[in-house]
Amino acid sequence: TEGPAPAGPLRRRNGGGAAVAGERSGFTEMMSLDISDSAQIYAAFVVYLDLLEGRNWHEVKHVGVAELQLVCLHAREREQDSLQVMVPVPVHISLSHERDRVRMQDLHSLCFEHSAAAFL
Repeated sequence: TEGPAPAGPLRRRNGGGAAVAGERSGFTEMMSLDISDSAQIYAAFVVYLDLLEGRNWHEVKHVGVAELQLVCLHAREREQDSLQVMVPVPVHISLSHERDRVRMQDLHSLCFEHSAAAFL
């Protein structure tokens, strides 16, 4: 017999076999990105799962930005909504808009540059 369904974003509706296979594929793809910090990949994957399974967002895709060693997520809350770009980071990375202004500007332009390529 099966045990209770997992809680949180891993809980499946309607059996979810295809969802589990897709999530494994998503994690494998993220691990193959040119990102050396496994904590960064894990943080991105947790948010990726939440957007797909917990929040049911549309067109959730991930793009590695090797120049900044970050993973950007691109998604739409609803099908007709504009594309949103998120950059999940693990807690050990400290971000300060004042201190990292140049990095933030680079991040913004690189994520949108990679986003445009991902959706073509």
